Amino acid sequence: MQVAVKLLEGVRVLDVSRGIAGNFAARQMADLGADVILVEPPGGIPSRGTGPFPGDRPDPDASGTFLYLNLGKRAVTLHLDTDAGRHIFRELCSEVNAVITDVPAEEAIRLGLDLESLGRDTPGLVVTMVSHLGRGGPYEHHQSVELTDMAMSGHVNLLGRPDREPVKFGGEPGQFLGGYAAFGATMAGVYEAEVSGTGQVVEVSIRDALALSHVELFCRYAYTGQMQERGYQQLVYPCKDGYISIQLMFDAFWGRICRLIGRPELASDPMFSTFHARRENAELLDTIVIQWTIEHTQEEIYQAAQKERVTAGYLAKIPALFLSPQLQYRGFFQEVPHHAAGTHRYPGAPYKVDDLSPQLGPAPALGEHNFDVYCRELGRSPSDLADLRESGVV
Repeated sequence: MQVAVKLLEGVRVLDVSRGIAGNFAARQMADLGADVILVEPPGGIPSRGTGPFPGDRPDPDASGTFLYLNLGKRAVTLHLDTDAGRHIFRELCSEVNAVITDVPAEEAIRLGLDLESLGRDTPGLVVTMVSHLGRGGPYEHHQSVELTDMAMSGHVNLLGRPDREPVKFGGEPGQFLGGYAAFGATMAGVYEAEVSGTGQVVEVSIRDALALSHVELFCRYAYTGQMQERGYQQLVYPCKDGYISIQLMFDAFWGRICRLIGRPELASDPMFSTFHARRENAELLDTIVIQWTIEHTQEEIYQAAQKERVTAGYLAKIPALFLSPQLQYRGFFQEVPHHAAGTHRYPGAPYKVDDLSPQLGPAPALGEHNFDVYCRELGRSPSDLADLRESGVV
């Protein structure tokens, strides 16, 4: 497979992140050819201990979560609670274009790594801080996790049936949305610094990134005063080999859907011919649709829906995604070898550049590049490095 040119070759980034969003943002830059150095405490960042692990045997160098988030990076260990560690970190900052961190503001100040001081010491540096709630404001120091971010950004209240409690998306979409926001903002900062020579302080709120996805709902409320609530709208139906999702509520599709399920007469039936009528009679409509879906497979329904230009899709399980002909054609998954975890397929970038995909490189072992960075690049001797290791600085 061809791979894209390294668009960010020559750009250097320090990744001082402990969570998903910051690590993910820095990984996007590594995918595009930036030299990204992951700065970890001597014991490693938390994701090294979270797994999954090959054979279910814990190994800080083989965590699937860590490997995915840190593909293509280099890694050093550095104890930032020490004076020597902070001094070395500032040396590193003087050698890079950007720092991405999710270290809480209070901890950063305690460590002497707050954004303002870094910017003063290295005027052309871009410093990106990722947090749940952003800097400033009455909630700045509040604690948060993915669930509370999803809830307080308005997502959870919209998901689920009206007669049941609200639900949450699986996974951690807020962390990845925040990571993409940090990636884009850091890129803009690096470009500005390249043009003007002036560094930038970039701060990203994960909760803001989640709230931004409600743009249409914000506009509807601002223009009309109408709020979207959880409403009965069955989207998922059983079929022979799993489940299928069909959007029934758009009037523009309704006649096509009736042809799809072999019930063209329903297009003009007053019980179903309008959006409001279908909502009023949703349970009866579900029964009619299910009578058709259970007689067909996911693929049969999907292909038939495409012929009728109906919005539908099957609920794919992970094995099906690995086998997806569309994802295979786009080269979405790439096999990456690793000394501890072996060779595995990892999700790549959701974009191409000049029809070429970024190349994924292996994730680093804990402290794998200490010698390269501290000795070859910062000028420490091997005995200096040994002393730093002995004193717990690296």
